Amino acid sequence: MTDNQPRYTTARLRREVDEAKQLARIHALEEAAAYHDDLARQHEVGYESQFHESMVNTHRGSAHAIRAMMRREAA
Repeated sequence: MTDNQPRYTTARLRREVDEAKQLARIHALEEAAAYHDDLARQHEVGYESQFHESMVNTHRGSAHAIRAMMRREAA
């Protein structure tokens, strides 16, 4: 190919970069929600104390909030 035409227009490049950033953000949110689910499960093991009950609720709430962010961004 000997022409000097760009392979990407600026608009196309920006669009693809934006899409990649959005996919990375969704992936990070999914990992964060899974992390908080795991922490809640770990605290359920020692559920006898008030502290563990509070931590379970905190991590479940965090996971729920993260998933709500994911749904809002997907819309």
